[in-house]
Amino acid sequence: MSGIKEKAAIGVGVGIAVSALTGAYYWYQAKVRNAYPKAWRRVGTLSNLAYSPIKSCKAIYLNDADCKAIGIEKGQCRDHMLMLIDGSNKVVTARGYPHMLKIKQVPNDKGITVSAPGMDPLEIQYSDIGQGDTIKASIFGSDVFVVECGRKYDDWFSKFIDEKERVKLVFYPYHTPTRVVEKALANGIFLNEDTGALQDISSYMLINEASVNDLNKRLKRPINPMQFRPSFLVKTDGPAYDEDNWNWIKIGNDAVFRTVAPCYRCILPNINMETAERDPDGDPLTTLKSYRCNRSSKSPVMGLQLGIRTPGYVKVGDEVFFCAKIAVYLLPTVHPGTPQKSVI
Repeated sequence: MSGIKEKAAIGVGVGIAVSALTGAYYWYQAKVRNAYPKAWRRVGTLSNLAYSPIKSCKAIYLNDADCKAIGIEKGQCRDHMLMLIDGSNKVVTARGYPHMLKIKQVPNDKGITVSAPGMDPLEIQYSDIGQGDTIKASIFGSDVFVVECGRKYDDWFSKFIDEKERVKLVFYPYHTPTRVVEKALANGIFLNEDTGALQDISSYMLINEASVNDLNKRLKRPINPMQFRPSFLVKTDGPAYDEDNWNWIKIGNDAVFRTVAPCYRCILPNINMETAERDPDGDPLTTLKSYRCNRSSKSPVMGLQLGIRTPGYVKVGDEVFFCAKIAVYLLPTVHPGTPQKSVI
């Protein structure tokens, strides 16, 4: 009997040791993956910088901005600080209402002036938007607390978007991210602090011009790279899809970002950013699916989801640097049948 107990004790001890070693291994791997780079390699320049204070409306192009945990900031205005929700408190976007892309937004010292075809301009005042009731809303299944902005704003957006489906304008009142990373994207690198304000996935997204140039060679109707709605557009010195190999990115002198996930594309890039019309062939999504899908998703990849690690000031023309380190999972095939490792 004592022999059985002794063997059991040994087995328990071995199990504890294996668990400890396994835990230590994953801790070490996470520490290495998240360690700041010691050397940077120049990859190109920042050619465009954009944000959208009201989610899914016409983007605003900037010459410079501050990059903080919540996203791009310019004065009192923040990226994705406002959004529209339906009667069930679910987010309303241009995916379902393409003409939202015709809503122009112009920030000023007092607020944001919105205008749209057939509508009188309306100023959304900063002094108003934080005064309503706090409610829980949903961004594609991700819950977030927001503040109601007021009936006059709801009336304006409802009239333009869909008077039969009344919408409500809501404000994100916090200066730090509050959402939890989606389970499918939880990889030890993507932190809850990277989820931004009211963005779909993360606080920043980057597109490589060279990759869109390659895509455009495959399309009947070439598209503007900004149709992918990036925060950062980078003009690179390297080849298309080289961004698959960037896991750390530095823009200018200070701002440092971590690649936290590939950017899996929805149907929004199929909508022309000027006319708000859907592409008749379902492009660029249809074409992207033919060569930029990986094993784990039917959605194609174009661009990188980023989380900020060192806040900083950036401007168009800044040099962009990257660092590539440890492979942790597969990104999509760059050419059919040719898998490429991610170095996220």
